[in-house]
Amino acid sequence: MNKLRIGVIGTGHLGVFHVKMYSAIKKKGGIALVGVCDVQKDRAKEVSKKYHTKYFTDYHDMLDKVDAVSIVVPTNLHYKITKDFLEAGCGRPRRTSPSPRAVVFSCIPVRAVASAPIIRTIG
Repeated sequence: MNKLRIGVIGTGHLGVFHVKMYSAIKKKGGIALVGVCDVQKDRAKEVSKKYHTKYFTDYHDMLDKVDAVSIVVPTNLHYKITKDFLEAGCGRPRRTSPSPRAVVFSCIPVRAVASAPIIRTIG
């Protein structure tokens, strides 16, 4: 089975926590940490160097490179970023709602539903 390709958007405190956890899982196999993304280039570069992955400053550059993504950015950006990844075929939302205020924190990749990836929803 191919490795689950994961990305993390946002390299603040919680974003780095996600990167750290994925890096620990990566060592056991089964996933590939594709990269981290942040609009602050220096911060994204610093985190990517520490965790031996690529960095991006525009999440659109990750759309076709990941199967799942942790979106760890300010709440007002969750909906748009999640929508863009879902439309690009990243996966399907864990919980749906007609309201844009119901935020999906991460998406579940379609092929990995049975393997129970780390997912956290808020809202």
